[in-house]
Amino acid sequence: MRVFITGTGRCGTVSIATAFKHATNYKVTHELKNPKLEFPDNSIAVNPQFRVRLDLPLIYPNALFIRMNRSFDKTAMSYANLDSGNYINKWRDFYDKILTENPLDNARILVTQMNIQLDRFFELCKNKEIVNLENIKVDFVKIWNIIGAKGNLNKALEVFNTPLNTTEQRNGSANCLR
Repeated sequence: MRVFITGTGRCGTVSIATAFKHATNYKVTHELKNPKLEFPDNSIAVNPQFRVRLDLPLIYPNALFIRMNRSFDKTAMSYANLDSGNYINKWRDFYDKILTENPLDNARILVTQMNIQLDRFFELCKNKEIVNLENIKVDFVKIWNIIGAKGNLNKALEVFNTPLNTTEQRNGSANCLR
């Protein structure tokens, strides 16, 4: 089985990719640059950018597609603070005419756009599941069982005890908007 996991970003993809590395019968990749989109059986590919690859569900119609969800406000706040605000400022510069000076408002626009992309992407997917970051352990066990993962489930679940790739970790400090 092929498994593709996507989301808005800032939604737990690093954590879920790390946890699935405890599945011994799957090869896990996170944000692998693979322009040919060649994914072998028994692979779990995690990449928020999959949401814009509308051809992926057509290339792999029998794959399982998983949408990572996180609270809208927490995701927007994370983007507003990402790389000490530089990420959203670069994005704002790209869309200069339509955005505001407020990083959080701009992050909300960004996350809304990403969710629209995800909605369109998942309309094309035959086999799909949702994993909510706020309910990650329960949802992870469900997916583990659906895909028939083998390995150390308890070690996989331990990954979720420590947040990974947090905004504070990326910024090197806790100096963020609240």
